[in-house]
Amino acid sequence: MNNIFWFNEISDSDLEKVGRKAVNISKVFNKNLPVPNGFCISKDFFNKFQEETKIKERIIELLGKLNLSDLNSLYSVSEKIQEIIVNTNMPSYLRYEIINAYENMSVNIDVYRTASKQALEIIKAGRETPVVVIRPSLINESVNHQPNILNVKGKEELVKAVQKCWAFLFTPNSLNLKIKNKVALDFCEICVVVQKMVDCEKSGIIYTSNLEKRDKDEIVIEACFGQSEVLSTGSIIPDKYVVEKNSFEIKEKNLNSQAFMLVKDENIGRNVKRSLFNANEQKLNDEEIKKISAFALDIEGLYNEPQEIEFALAKDKIFILQAKPLLFFKEEVDQLEEELKEENVLVRGLNASLGVGKGYVNIINDENELGNIQENQVLVLRSSELVNLNLIDTEQLRKVSGIITDNDTIDSYLAKLSREFGIPCIVSAANSTSVLKQNQFVTIDANTGIVYEDNLAEKKPSKTIDYYDTATEVKVFIDDIEKIKPDSDRNYGVGLLKINFSNYDNDSINYLENEILARINYFKEKPVWYYADFSDLDLLKTQFECIKRLQDKRITNIGVALGNVTEVSALKRAKELFKEINLEPLEEIEFGVVIDTPASSILIKEICEEGVDFVIVDLEKLSKMTLGNDNEYHPAVLRQITNIVKTCRKNDTETSIFGRMTSEPEFIELLIKNGIDSIICDVNKVNETKGKIAKTERKLILNKVREEYHSQQL
Repeated sequence: MNNIFWFNEISDSDLEKVGRKAVNISKVFNKNLPVPNGFCISKDFFNKFQEETKIKERIIELLGKLNLSDLNSLYSVSEKIQEIIVNTNMPSYLRYEIINAYENMSVNIDVYRTASKQALEIIKAGRETPVVVIRPSLINESVNHQPNILNVKGKEELVKAVQKCWAFLFTPNSLNLKIKNKVALDFCEICVVVQKMVDCEKSGIIYTSNLEKRDKDEIVIEACFGQSEVLSTGSIIPDKYVVEKNSFEIKEKNLNSQAFMLVKDENIGRNVKRSLFNANEQKLNDEEIKKISAFALDIEGLYNEPQEIEFALAKDKIFILQAKPLLFFKEEVDQLEEELKEENVLVRGLNASLGVGKGYVNIINDENELGNIQENQVLVLRSSELVNLNLIDTEQLRKVSGIITDNDTIDSYLAKLSREFGIPCIVSAANSTSVLKQNQFVTIDANTGIVYEDNLAEKKPSKTIDYYDTATEVKVFIDDIEKIKPDSDRNYGVGLLKINFSNYDNDSINYLENEILARINYFKEKPVWYYADFSDLDLLKTQFECIKRLQDKRITNIGVALGNVTEVSALKRAKELFKEINLEPLEEIEFGVVIDTPASSILIKEICEEGVDFVIVDLEKLSKMTLGNDNEYHPAVLRQITNIVKTCRKNDTETSIFGRMTSEPEFIELLIKNGIDSIICDVNKVNETKGKIAKTERKLILNKVREEYHSQQL
């Protein structure tokens, strides 16, 4: 099997082999645009490395010791796994594949294919060892945010850089997300792009639509001297050029002084700062601006959607380094619901990610404070230079109301992250960290780049609840897509997804697949438990086939919750059915049972022993089947719940529950005391339920502390 794919060999159909970034780069390369040559190391290569070196078992063992509630455990496990990957000697035949491809990078691809081995050796002997950049290329780009490795030169350096890139899969933040989102280790797949690095004099970013004005007829180019890495950190303000698409007329030039630039240092193998004597010069001349705009238009035409493009110039030649969709370029965005007066304006800046948000200011002065991010906050920072990719919790970041920075540009890491997550973001808001006050309630209008002091918060009670991270998770019940809102994300996933479905043909499978996808799109990589009814085996098989389709598309966050199980044999038959269509429970797909009958309640011990990932108690159905009515607080029902939760805990089986009574504080307390793992509620009750859980957990902790204190005094 081929593990190395050159850019000219890659097409859209190779996404599952080489990842999104490799496909995007190759697509531009194969249109004969000026892209530096390179190759991609496939996902299978990393899998072979793990298998040949036997490190996969060691990684699994370490992951089993991980305690997410313990920050020290997270960092310790992360460090150990990364050390294993980086320090393990790569098998010789795998090393040869990488090194052989690397040595052939300096040879024209046509020559490489036609020349003899002896001729190639002569050609390569006269060529300089190439300097390359290592880019992670994920099958699902939304799982992680991983840095590039720059200025890699030499065979041994390349092999170590590839292993280091693999190790990025197990940074603390990446591990945190994988465990929380139930991403199986088998799906921790990564491909690696190895691309010739341009020793550039100038570089920058092209946006084929004007984000600030929401104008698709304008191209925006931001440029700097040296390497464009300075743009992602916000350490300099680039030149900005606005170009009319149809005529290539340069409509705006915003020139900014640049005190230093980043250049490659051959001796130490990394970028260094170099002072500039031409700091005030225009970075790109008019001819370069127009040529770059023409390339940008060609690339946008390839994808038929706005693009974000990285470019570089070396010796007056333009190079396209990579291209990707311009995230969250929205036709319609949230608008201010009320008119706020000019005297309420606190700061102004550039709109980097559109939308409106309200919340309490959290000024981040040190990267260690990134762990204190709470819901409904507006984060305020000096710049992206403060952000350590390993420290920022991107799952928490999704929940903030807005981001404001003093010095960043729309190219900065935080600006891009905001666009990806749909968070209103304002950059270049000078002195925002000094003007805004900690815990001040503000409205951020990222459509206009204005931050207001929101006095309305004083006139009416705030709807904001102090949401502490709760030990008891809150999940949502979904049966109607109209209930789902894109901002319904203050939860740990979908505890139960029910879709009315009664046919068996292929069209019905297509329908079910589309219905599931439409709902889970709102929940990113969070776990989603789909309800499958065992009462009709043919229908069940059809639903399993749909799940198989989703799995084949790398949608790995969906699990199966089996309903109407009245015998353990039914569970066994369902597992057999899984295997018949090449699905395997308890490995890649979470597999659980809905306790909705007294029979399944009585058999809970046997169900756990048979092997399930989770158990869900359908409180309403269980009470009706037990009593003939919906009295969920009846002693007969409560005893069943207590037994179910305790039995599941003994068997390390996750337990969840949904029903009307799960919103009652007394019932929540009963569930928490018994050890329930998660509570499922309606989408519009997430905030309320989470607040009640937090209050109950604090109460129980306080009572425990008081009891221990008084016992010591006696």
